Amino acid sequence: MQERTRLSRPDLWDLLAVALVGGLVWLAAVVGRRLEQGVDQIHAGAPPLQGQWLPRWSAPAMLAVLVAVLVVAYGPRVAATVRWRFLPWLTWLSATIWVVVVASVDPWHEAFADRLSSKYDYLAAVPQVSGWSDLLSGFADRIPGDVADRWPTHVAGHPPGILAPFVGLDRLGLDGPGPAALLLVLVGASAAAASVVAARALVDEGAGRRMAPFAALMPGAVWVGVSGDALILGLSAWGVALVALACARGGWPLAAVSGLVLGASLYLSYGMVLVLGIAAVVLVTRGTWRLAAATASGLVVVVAVVTLAGFNWYEGYQLVVVRYADGLGGVRLYSYWVWANLAAFALAVGPAAVVGVRRALAGLRLTSIEPSPVWRLGWVRDRHNTLALVAASGLGAAMIATLGGLSKGEVERIWLPFGVWVLLAVVAIPLRRARWWLAAQAAVVLGVQWLVLTPW
Repeated sequence: MQERTRLSRPDLWDLLAVALVGGLVWLAAVVGRRLEQGVDQIHAGAPPLQGQWLPRWSAPAMLAVLVAVLVVAYGPRVAATVRWRFLPWLTWLSATIWVVVVASVDPWHEAFADRLSSKYDYLAAVPQVSGWSDLLSGFADRIPGDVADRWPTHVAGHPPGILAPFVGLDRLGLDGPGPAALLLVLVGASAAAASVVAARALVDEGAGRRMAPFAALMPGAVWVGVSGDALILGLSAWGVALVALACARGGWPLAAVSGLVLGASLYLSYGMVLVLGIAAVVLVTRGTWRLAAATASGLVVVVAVVTLAGFNWYEGYQLVVVRYADGLGGVRLYSYWVWANLAAFALAVGPAAVVGVRRALAGLRLTSIEPSPVWRLGWVRDRHNTLALVAASGLGAAMIATLGGLSKGEVERIWLPFGVWVLLAVVAIPLRRARWWLAAQAAVVLGVQWLVLTPW
């Protein structure tokens, strides 16, 4: 028994990695607080997170503790024994419950309704949409901040696809924050199932089963239920998961469908162009030229259709850059956010992701026992290295985003589509340590939710 609980050298390296990242979070909080109190404003409230420090507690919040305890205690065992065809659905259900109970520290109207009803959010723009054709052809004209009928802040910062689901709900008679919150929770939580499916396709079934409990306690639960970024997370996650499935099954029709889904995600967020890089890594490590061509074809079809319908993606992006620079983007300090963003991202993916990335990268094999006739670097095609490379691509997307300067704060929600693939590295955590790091994930999520009142 003593031998089993003794910390090994890799365990000590894990703790050191988490301590270093924790130090980064602490430094970002301290420096950010001082900047907020001084002349240089970073406009965060609870740096490095957007919100305000407001410790609070309520009796319903005990539900979150109960769910966390159940997943930590029984999640790995259930994931290892349940029939595979049920596991993605069970993960989706668990993640959905987790999102809801995490928000239960606040009353329903505060946790969901009030935040979605903000004048800056998507629901405020729904009455301004006269028709579907107008949504595309006239969208770019209302992005600039100096026009009278400009879009609300969040709508203007995205392509028109992000507004379409809310308009659709309204046309179906499901208006208001209630149906919108339900949509966000269900679509955002589905990313947990997508990551489980992708883990199995990229490595093996055991990897998918090890991923499931961590996906169920997804750290992004704090922001999934009340942020339009949940839609971006869900759609882009399934786009990459479908690429992985196509690679595992060798089917070009499925690859074409994945291209359609990834193309649709481009019209939810301009930042999803970086998710295309993650999908490209999947294709390089597990795919073929034929599958890559099929994926690209599906992507091109979506871009062509939307462009012909009246919305030019690049034109919209240029207008958003100008509006962002004229607003908070031009005020927030780049010298702070360029590194503090990573601290916020660390809170959004949790300490288990840090441990997983460390172990996955430490286990990289730079020589492969299997020669590759397609790619010169055989180690890239080594299945053992796949998770490390995909997780590294998620981290790389975050690095590119922060260096580009178009992400200054609020990345705990904006970068959720990157974080789900960084979290994939938890598969590298040994089973004997899984429960400890699951507990750490839950503690971070609950700590953030109970200490910081976030605006989304």
